[in-house]
Amino acid sequence: MLVTVADAGFAVLFNPLQVVATDMWTREPVVLEAGELWPAVQASMAVPGLFPPVRLGERYLVWMGA
Repeated sequence: MLVTVADAGFAVLFNPLQVVATDMWTREPVVLEAGELWPAVQASMAVPGLFPPVRLGERYLVWMGA
């Protein structure tokens, strides 16, 4: 069975993966390691000013890398 990234979750991955994003309001790092994979990837690359924040639950997540 072929699984695309859009359909996949962390559970289908062969190796453990943690994706890091930042809560836009508190600036706290958020480690995503369960649930849907694509929103986590989108949040980790949502550069403020270029891409909109990603809402996961009650949080708005963005990339706040160094």
